[in-house]
Order: sequence, then structure tokens, then C-alpha cells
Amino acid sequence: MYQHIVIAVDGSRTSAKALAEALRIAKMAQSSLSLVHVASLRDMAIEGVGALDTHQLHDLAFRQARELLDKAQKQAINEGVSRVDCHIAESWEGGKDMADALIR
Repeated sequence: MYQHIVIAVDGSRTSAKALAEALRIAKMAQSSLSLVHVASLRDMAIEGVGALDTHQLHDLAFRQARELLDKAQKQAINEGVSRVDCHIAESWEGGKDMADALIR
């Protein structure tokens, strides 16, 4: 069936539903699971309206991504999926760039 499942984690309700389904399949198929978060630095910069410099944006994005991924990883382990890894990517260009980051 599935040997390796990649799932995007962004903290949304839709992402949580997708994660639940990925965990169900991964457990059943004994698949490995990669959790991926792509931080939209452009959105964070717009929300901050110049309050943060680039270095601070990267730090904030990494901390937020790490929190989301740690929570998802704990959920996976608690539900019996033992082979889980996490990846963080960053995007300045929005949706298309984020999609490209997921397939790298």
C-alpha cells in the first residue's frame, strides 16, 4: 500500500483532518510519515508591518512551525505511528512557492 506519507501541517481545521486520515493510513500500512510545515514569511511580514526584521521573522516562523510539528508528531506517536520525521520550509512568494517547497 503506502510506504511513505507526506502531510502538510499548518494548524488549520482542514490540516487536522488530513493529519488524522494520514495517521489512520500510516498505522494500518505501517508507513513512515513526514510532517511538513511551510512558513509564509510574506504573510508574517505583512501582519507585523515592519515590526520585525528578517532575522526575527525567520526565528518566529521557525518557533511557530516547530510548535505545530511537535504537536503533530506527538499525536502520531500517541496513535501508534513510530516512524515520523518533521520538515520546515520557508516561503516569501505565497501559495505557488509554498507548493514548490513541499515537493523539494
